[in-house]
Amino acid sequence: MKLTIVISIIILLINEVTHGQNPESANVQFYELMKARNPASTDEIIGSPYLEKEWGDIKIFLKDSSHYKLSNSNINIFTPSIDIVHNQILKEIPLQFVDKIIKIKSEKEKIYKPAIRFEKFGIKNKGFVEVCEIKNYSILTHHFITIQKPDPQAQILGTEKRTKYIHTKKLYILENKQLYPIHGKKDLKEILKSQYKAAEEIIKVLDLDVENADDLMTLMKKIENL
Repeated sequence: MKLTIVISIIILLINEVTHGQNPESANVQFYELMKARNPASTDEIIGSPYLEKEWGDIKIFLKDSSHYKLSNSNINIFTPSIDIVHNQILKEIPLQFVDKIIKIKSEKEKIYKPAIRFEKFGIKNKGFVEVCEIKNYSILTHHFITIQKPDPQAQILGTEKRTKYIHTKKLYILENKQLYPIHGKKDLKEILKSQYKAAEEIIKVLDLDVENADDLMTLMKKIENL
């Protein structure tokens, strides 16, 4: 089942769409999206293309070092883009100007960068990458959308007949410009070398799951302090 999406992009110059912006920053280009869908296919894709369920405040840092605080915003990991509802109109910030985004969740700052910034290391240019840095390592969580099409026999089997957005994550460690995919404990051998046995002990004692970004961060911090 094919979904046709026609996207018209209109460049719009806006001076007062944000609050807390640098006085020296003049106009920021925003693109107004007008998506015309085939009326018959409005509900063909279920799920969400967004990183978070709730829309809220984010801080955005542009490549020219200017930064802004935006309300009613979300990170679209499908298009990918930073989407804003301004004056009841959906707009996006073009990623070629974006360096990083900071979201504050549960009093903890999370840093995201467009995946294109990591293309040179081998991460595919789609979605966004959550970045956690500790001394010699960067723990990267690549967030993107995959499209799951319905089973051809869905009508007969009584299963879901619509296409789905699937929020997909891939975990990596970046060290000395070398990218290491992390699927399990054994993937740490090449990175930690002589410290691998110590890592195994830490994982066992603290009951860590290295496929979880927070647990992996805990482990790597412990290793750095050995």
